[in-house]
Amino acid sequence: MARLDRLFHARTVAVVGASPSGGYGTNTLENGRAFGYTGALYPVNPRHREILGLPCFPSLADLPQPPDLVVIATPAATVPGLISQAGTLGCGAAVVYAAGFAEAEEQALQAEVRAAAAERDLPVVGPNCLGVTGFVDGFLPGWALLTRARRRPGHVGAVLQSGQLANHLLGNHRGLELSYLVSCGNQAVLDVADFADWMAGDPATTVLALVVAGARDPMRLVAAARRARAAGKPVVVLKVGRSNLGAALARSHTGSLAGDDSVWQAIFRRGGAIAVHDLDELATTCRLLAACVPDRMPPAAGAAFMASSGGECGLAADLAADAGLRVPPLRPETVAHLKAILPSYASPQNPLDYTATGWGNPPLYEPAMRALANEPDVGLVATILDAPLGASETLLSRWDGMREAAARTRAATGKPIVVVSSLAHWPPEAREPYEQDGVIPLQGLAPSVRAIRHLFAFAEGSLPDHPEAAAPDPEVARLLAGALDEPAAKAVLARIGVAVPRSAVVTGNPIPAARELGYPLVVKAVGVPHKSSHGGVVVGVASDEALIAAVAAVREGPRRAGFAVEAVLLEEMVRGVEFLIGARAGSPPTVVFGLGGVNTEALGDVAVEVAPVGPAEARAMTARLRSARLLGPFRGRGALDVDAVADAIVKVSQLIAAHGDRIAELDINPLLVREQGCVAADCLMVAR
Repeated sequence: MARLDRLFHARTVAVVGASPSGGYGTNTLENGRAFGYTGALYPVNPRHREILGLPCFPSLADLPQPPDLVVIATPAATVPGLISQAGTLGCGAAVVYAAGFAEAEEQALQAEVRAAAAERDLPVVGPNCLGVTGFVDGFLPGWALLTRARRRPGHVGAVLQSGQLANHLLGNHRGLELSYLVSCGNQAVLDVADFADWMAGDPATTVLALVVAGARDPMRLVAAARRARAAGKPVVVLKVGRSNLGAALARSHTGSLAGDDSVWQAIFRRGGAIAVHDLDELATTCRLLAACVPDRMPPAAGAAFMASSGGECGLAADLAADAGLRVPPLRPETVAHLKAILPSYASPQNPLDYTATGWGNPPLYEPAMRALANEPDVGLVATILDAPLGASETLLSRWDGMREAAARTRAATGKPIVVVSSLAHWPPEAREPYEQDGVIPLQGLAPSVRAIRHLFAFAEGSLPDHPEAAAPDPEVARLLAGALDEPAAKAVLARIGVAVPRSAVVTGNPIPAARELGYPLVVKAVGVPHKSSHGGVVVGVASDEALIAAVAAVREGPRRAGFAVEAVLLEEMVRGVEFLIGARAGSPPTVVFGLGGVNTEALGDVAVEVAPVGPAEARAMTARLRSARLLGPFRGRGALDVDAVADAIVKVSQLIAAHGDRIAELDINPLLVREQGCVAADCLMVAR
């Protein structure tokens, strides 16, 4: 990704389409001048000799030198030619602001942009974007909107497909300082993965914030996230378009193909990324991580909360439980100490209500905070304090005393101290003194609690270890070359080591085969997808007479639906609890485990991962189900064989990863799980 160095460290910027009448190009020049860009700014417009006091050039070819960055602020139809010219001249990169490409019907125009960029290997940001800016070595002028955001250099590199969300992040008042900000729009050439990969290696960036609607190749995003995680950099991701309506809007606006949310969550897990649910949680999480990574990580995975209100303490406890954040109980000696220093009506526990008496009272407030911070199971203390907007001088002086107490506690214990506003906005004059003292101010109790949980998860975790896809099995490939009816599909499962019932396929008299298998039996029509919906399955067949009737039934039901049944499958009767394993080819290939049988569509209780998976990951999939209790002891029976289930998940995941060129999808439903072993009672495979 060294080719992006000229983009992010551009020392010369040409703005094509700048005009005295204003617009995105002129905004770019004004931003550069307002924030002290120290490189060369070149307006390019054949109609003008000067813009904003800067000499204006007729074309890119007339510039004194090929610029590191070309900002194109002209109509969409002009863009392919300008990209080609910039590449020919040896320019470093280009930003395209214009819309009117893949987000509408102009797919061919975007293809021209991509082809022109590929011909000269020119990195292009956009089109349909607000551009790129940075603060590491001075302001980088590549931003389309006028901004007042005179930001300090920070350590969060942010990449967003949405320009407006990117602009919100640029103007944030949460103390979230950025190293670089990219609005990548349609991603005709460079996509989120390219920028994330570059930031993974950028020494100024310690946290990555990504907002994505879709990706051409999600596995490249996985690789970039894993590279960042391997470098000790957390990656925080917000996926927009998780709902059906949201996905439709994302497609219509950016031309991205938004995927199913469960698959995206699996992609983020595979990349070791932190998934968040809204922009508040993204900004708050990045703010906290940037303050703690890598030098101030919490030494334990529990949080302590304190407030002067019992209601706030109760709300913090509820939110922590919802987020899965551990709030450890206090040791008896700590409880005794708090009882000795707090009023008798205080509640010495975690979360700690230190009462209104302690607000603005450092002699009480500081020892209480120290007591929480000295707990060995507490890695971080969060004190809930709304900023005193419009407060009196007396109140502000008491506020300052509490801030100084928090700073002394942080210095004495070395543990992160967070001050959280429940709801109110943090004005800079209240926030910045905390930051100067090394205390971390966060806004909003709910996103702050989730951010603390994400911090602990990052501190505790490591880069997920996943197996590589196995080489294709020639025998499996041979089996997959024919028709994939149920007997053929089960032959494939048997080959990879997934248990299937003993069976026989018959076209004539079924009785000899049935007697050899032994009653009771299941009788199925062969070559009929979703057989049970068409009367193509009869279970519990226990005699020769019942067998003849069952064979007639499984032929007649599908015949009425338009299927000609030439063969019938006889299978031994197997009992167990019904689950399912599914798999889908694609980028990425996925494997699914969930509740099976008739409950599958009604309840949708499934866990999804990127294939292939290893045994630990497969077991984790079984534990994520809402119905996971069914795998344990239940109503008089023993625990089911989770190890056998995990083994089957692993083998199916390797099958789809290795043979996705031949199998589009497969569904084992039901997978009958027993106290010992599991059996694929039915399997549907769809050829690719």
